[in-house]
Amino acid sequence: MLSVLPSRSAADACASPREFLQRSQAALGSGDHAAGLEHAEQALQHAAADSSERAEALTQQSTHQWRLGRFEDAADSGRSALALWARLANDDQRCALLCHLAVAYSELGLHEEALRHATESFDCARVHGLRGREVQALNRIGICFERLGDPAQGERFLLQSLGEARDMHDDDGTLVALNNLVATTVGACHLYKQRGEHDASRQAIERGRSYATQAVALARRLGDAYRQTVIEGNLGEVLGLLGEHGRALGLMHEVARRADEHGYRSVSLRNRCNIAEVMLAQGRAADAVPELLPVLDALRQRDHEATRMRVHSALHRAYKALGKFEPALAHCEAHHAMELQRAALQNQAQARLMINRVEVEHQLALAERARQVSR
Repeated sequence: MLSVLPSRSAADACASPREFLQRSQAALGSGDHAAGLEHAEQALQHAAADSSERAEALTQQSTHQWRLGRFEDAADSGRSALALWARLANDDQRCALLCHLAVAYSELGLHEEALRHATESFDCARVHGLRGREVQALNRIGICFERLGDPAQGERFLLQSLGEARDMHDDDGTLVALNNLVATTVGACHLYKQRGEHDASRQAIERGRSYATQAVALARRLGDAYRQTVIEGNLGEVLGLLGEHGRALGLMHEVARRADEHGYRSVSLRNRCNIAEVMLAQGRAADAVPELLPVLDALRQRDHEATRMRVHSALHRAYKALGKFEPALAHCEAHHAMELQRAALQNQAQARLMINRVEVEHQLALAERARQVSR
């Protein structure tokens, strides 16, 4: 006689917070972040107040929200997790959450907050001897430099983070550093091009190709579905900037399809913007506009600041090429307003950035001397 299997709801009712957390963690690897978020929220419902299980559930909730493109929600959950890890005196997890929040704030355009959280993580890791977290924080500081208009310094810190991660045989840290190096060299390519420094722009994006190729190979070996999708999209963007338009479009269309299938909202929107940018480079302004307009409609007011700016810039250029000067002007003005706001936020962070750069370099020099003495 066949036994009757319990329904999913009945099985879930009997599950412990730890079981929900294990399901959520498994979803992080498989890339099923919608299901993972559901499991994390179920763990939250069952976890005791001020318990490590509740802190883990909040942390995983924030990570799933981030990968689903819900940046503001991810920041809210991350702040709650950070406060709880602090109450539990778990310095390792506190350092990790500070880094996670630094990236979230960068994506929201809150550069001062991003920098503060990244350097607080670095300081915490140094005080408590958490070398892996120190490397992670160094990575996030590199991102902050790039977002604040200094990609050369950003690349320098990221290369140091990459070297440290490789020395520790930390595949995850290596992958994150390589991916962020790709983003930094793309930023450098655009910045140098705006300045008319075309040789420097080309050199930056060639370095980006090298970083992206290494990152794709490592991501495929590690089998993280989300990161593989992100990194292959970044490689597509690099190929587009190198003028390899056919390869770029083929890769980015596949990445956008996969991102839509898994609900990776931010990855999909960014890749669709990149597809339109390649179309513009091919002289296909009429094709680029219908690709860009749905992307702009899908973007929230605060989420995806960098992507919204790029969409407005691309629409300005597309409409101008089509001789439609009224919408071209409207998108030019929208981009300019966002650029002014970003510049104001960047200026607020510049003094902190310089102080932090000196302090971080001093601490890194001390750490290197200590390692030399111990050998």
